[in-house]
Formats: sequence, C-alpha cells, structure tokens
Amino acid sequence: MKKVVALVLALVLVLGLAACGTNGGNTTPANNTANTNTTPANNGGNNAEPAKVEWPGKEPVNVYVPGKAGGPTDTAARIIVDYLAKTTGGTFAVMNDDTGGGVGVCESIRNAKDPAHNLAIMGPQNITAVIGGTYSHDLRDTSKFTIIDRVITGAHSNFFVMSKDAPFQDYDGFIKYAKENPGKVRVCQQTGSLSSLYVGILIEKEGLDVKLLEASTNEAETNLLGNLADVAVLSFTKVDGYKEDGRILPMLYIDPERDTVYKDIKCFGDIGLGDKIAHGGQILASGAGLDPAIIAYINEIIAGIVNDADSVKRAETSANVLDPLGQAAAIEAYQKSFEMYESASK
Repeated sequence: MKKVVALVLALVLVLGLAACGTNGGNTTPANNTANTNTTPANNGGNNAEPAKVEWPGKEPVNVYVPGKAGGPTDTAARIIVDYLAKTTGGTFAVMNDDTGGGVGVCESIRNAKDPAHNLAIMGPQNITAVIGGTYSHDLRDTSKFTIIDRVITGAHSNFFVMSKDAPFQDYDGFIKYAKENPGKVRVCQQTGSLSSLYVGILIEKEGLDVKLLEASTNEAETNLLGNLADVAVLSFTKVDGYKEDGRILPMLYIDPERDTVYKDIKCFGDIGLGDKIAHGGQILASGAGLDPAIIAYINEIIAGIVNDADSVKRAETSANVLDPLGQAAAIEAYQKSFEMYESASK
C-alpha cells in the first residue's frame, strides 16, 4: 500500500512540474515581445529595432506647415514629405497655414483626433510664440503634443537685408538714419518667427523706433522689391539669389562670425550680439497620444533620408542639412533650442 501511495505522489509531482514548465514557456515570449515593441519608444533613437506597424495605411496623412508654399519652411518640409511618401507608399497632403505665425498649425495637430494622420513640420514658430506670450501650448508638453524627430537644419544663418532703394547703404547707415528719423524705417517681420525674434533683439540693442510691417518671408521679399519696405530678415539662399542684380542687399549677418561669402558684411558678433543666436531645425511633430510603435517606425524611415540621393540634392540646393536625430535626441535638441531662444530674447 505504501508503494502505491508513493507512486501516486511521484506521478502528481511530475505532472505539476510539467505544468509549471508549460506556463513558463507561454509567458516568457509574451513578455519579451512586449519589451521589444516598447523599447524603441523609450530609446527614441534610430538604432532601435522598431515594432512592425502598418502606417500610414490607406488613409492620407495631413502634414501642416507654418508657411506659404515656396517659403523656406515649406521647401524643407516638402523634402521630408516627399521622402515619407516614397518610402511608405502612403498619401501625404501638405497643408500650408501661416495663421498666427504657426499657431494655426499647432492647433490643428493639438486638436486632431488621429495624431498618426495629422503631423506638422515646423521650425521655431512654437518656441517664439510661447516665449512671446502669443500662444500658451508648448510643444514640449507631452499631454498636448508629440515630438517625433528633428530632421533638417539650416546650412546658413539669416541676414538682415535692405532694399536697394532704402535711404541708407549699409548697417551703420541704417542705424544712423533710423535714429535721426524715428518711426520712418519700414521693417518687415512675422509674429512667431525668427524674423520677429531678431528684429526685437536688434531694436532693443540699438534703441530704435521703426515701423513694423507684418509680413511672411515671401511678402517681405515682395515688399522690398516694390519699395514698400526698407529692411527685412531673409535666408542666405534668398540673399544669394540677388547677388547679381543687387535689388536686395545683405546688411547684417545673423551669426557670431562673418560669412565666408559676404566677408564685408557685419555680423552679430561685430555689434556685440554674438551670444544672441538661436539655432534650431525642422521638427516633425503630432498631437498627443501617437502610438510609440509608429514613432519608432517613422524614426527608422527618416534615418534613411541621408542616403536618398534626391533628398540630399534638394537639401543642398535649398541650403539645408539632412540630420535626423531620432525621438530622444530630437526632444533634447528642441529643449536646447528653446533655452537659446529664451536667452536670446532677454
């Protein structure tokens, strides 16, 4: 009888161990799978193995851009959008909206019910709007927005430029004339943009009283050509386009050091503003709640833009640099940009 009981107990023990082994085999892969899917979102880098997702699928993706078609922000954004369309096979629609210097774009993605199909590509617009007090929703707030990647930076800084018909010939002449004629120099700037930031910095530094004209980059260029404005902030590419005909002339380089092409033009460093330079780039963002797996997938795709011949060529011809960072590094870079803008605006 004792032998029978012992045999039964041994059999129960074996079956129990087998059952435990089976349960352990089922739970471990599930845990590993979960960790694999969430790691890219936590790391946010381009080297992580992203979860397999189907994005964007058949539904078109709206990509909001805070600038008019043909402007510098739009030009950079379309390099990114065209690359995403080519690599994913999806449909992407660029939605140009310069309302409120980028506020309209931020509101579009913040209020979108589907963050995966409503993205934005923007430069410093949200930074300057938040610092300037014209908008209260910060792109760094993860309860409202998602920073996905920083894809492009500018190869050159901007210039303060002047119309050839302006009543002065260079930067020193501009300062002298503006002080002798308060309120007469017409200066273009766009609220929430780099131009607004730098115009404000220069006005405060020199104690100027000028007439501010609200104008996008394209409008500022048109105003200068039509003698409807005297001064504006334009990109290096825009300035270089008038190098031959001289209708728009560089006046002050917004950089700590003089440009190698325009060596005779004063820079911010020359007038004591070398520490007031704010650099950034083009940020790809969405509203809050974007699936971490989609973020990782987009990071992986965007990382390959530096090897795409067409994208590289378009970036070079528009004075842009392709430099995707991945989510974590993009968030860090954006924070540094915010701090630089904040410091420059004081």
